[in-house]
Amino acid sequence: MSIICKLQWIKLKATIRHLFSKPSSAILTILLSSFYILLIYMSVSLKTNAQPADPNVSAMIVVGMSAFLIISQLASKRQLLMKETDAYMMFTGPFTKRQIMSFIAMTTLLQSLMLALYPMYFLVAFIMNTTLPFLLFTYLYCFVFFMFFMLLVDILHILEIRSAKNKWIRKFILTAFIAFLVLLYLVNLFEVGFDFGRAMTTFIRNPLIHFVPLFGWMKLALTSFLTGNMTFVLLAFLLTLACMLIAFIYFINIKDDFCEKAYDEAVNFTQNYARLKRGERIVDKVKINDDQPTHFRPGAFAILSKNLLIMKRSKNLFPLQSVIMVLIFFVMSLFMGMGSAYFLSMSFMCVFFIMNDFSLEAEIKNYQIYLIPDSSFKKGIACALPYLVKALMIILLIMLFCLFGFKMKLLEIMPVALNLLGVSLTMISGTMISYRIMKSRNNAAVEQMLRMLLLLMMLIPSGILAGVAAFAFDFNLVLITILPFVFNLVFALLLLKSASSIFNGTDLLSD
Repeated sequence: MSIICKLQWIKLKATIRHLFSKPSSAILTILLSSFYILLIYMSVSLKTNAQPADPNVSAMIVVGMSAFLIISQLASKRQLLMKETDAYMMFTGPFTKRQIMSFIAMTTLLQSLMLALYPMYFLVAFIMNTTLPFLLFTYLYCFVFFMFFMLLVDILHILEIRSAKNKWIRKFILTAFIAFLVLLYLVNLFEVGFDFGRAMTTFIRNPLIHFVPLFGWMKLALTSFLTGNMTFVLLAFLLTLACMLIAFIYFINIKDDFCEKAYDEAVNFTQNYARLKRGERIVDKVKINDDQPTHFRPGAFAILSKNLLIMKRSKNLFPLQSVIMVLIFFVMSLFMGMGSAYFLSMSFMCVFFIMNDFSLEAEIKNYQIYLIPDSSFKKGIACALPYLVKALMIILLIMLFCLFGFKMKLLEIMPVALNLLGVSLTMISGTMISYRIMKSRNNAAVEQMLRMLLLLMMLIPSGILAGVAAFAFDFNLVLITILPFVFNLVFALLLLKSASSIFNGTDLLSD
């Protein structure tokens, strides 16, 4: 075991050395660390006249962020036990299977120490009058919590390497957890007469949630610590610690032969990481789940038919990650009392996240697009429409939450919905302009910069236009909404038109 600890220590020193190897990365590391420490210091030392935060709210911030991270890990299709250099060293060196598993477990331990910082960051960001003992206990509990789940993810991955049929276990865990929470919320919703706001308040205070393994125990431990009930704190912590130790013992004693598959995955990860550093995009292989025939539109809009078909069959038209993100912001807005304004502002982040998935790389590399006897402008529109449909699905979900969750009127929601659509259009046009300007030198970083620049170019004039319309038309809400949207639409179409030559095969190679 000593040699494994020594190897991990050497790795940790090398990682820290790498962070400070360049002035830019060193400055960024110091700034981020300083910001995090300052945020914690302000949260602990700042004395406000405000009432102390509700223990249930403080606990649910930590539980909600932890749940999001764990669900993301469990739902991820890209799993990795070790990086390529580690895999080569451990699989070719004179190490026993138990030593290899211990090395992976220690890597998981270091990852858990880092992951435990994220819920703490959200806690001090939203609650500005916490105490240092509570923050230290939260970090310790989150570390044990994440250690268990990261080990669980590794165990499930090894079981899936053993047999693809074992993938049902991961799906069952996710489904059972979400189904229990939904059922509990529906019971509360029925009890309060279908008042979504009151249902969420009673949901986070319902003692039944403490019976949810691990997540419920976390809430019990944190709320009990704030209320001074150390018996329940100890009980919940020991239960979580016992689960982690059982998972650890089981993990280091696994005898399965997974070395070849794990090494292949490590090599693929290294290659994909190198591609990302070059600015390329990593796209998962499309798994076809529907063999029914479809109708293809003529001309350039055959591209639209093809992309919509791929999205539907790969279940990417209504992405689960985006739905979960919207749901989390909705829940936070309700039980933290931030209201619809916070939810709508966060909805821009959701749409921005979805539009980051838009890429022209696959289309431009497909020579068949240049053989379609149609205008390049129509080809550009056909490429953009599927992603607009994708954004529109999330926008409609956001509108439904506003209508039924916050009891907003349709006229109050429409300006935000149209602005979200305008943001989507501008981001798509920004990607096309990036290809038009940078040509074969284009990369993801340049795309992001151009998108942000174009968003500013769009928001400033549209904001001025909305202000002028408000005074000129006596604050007519319809005109204040429609005029900026029309401006954004024309602006995006002009950008798309100016970049459309890339769909004829010209303006693609840099000088």
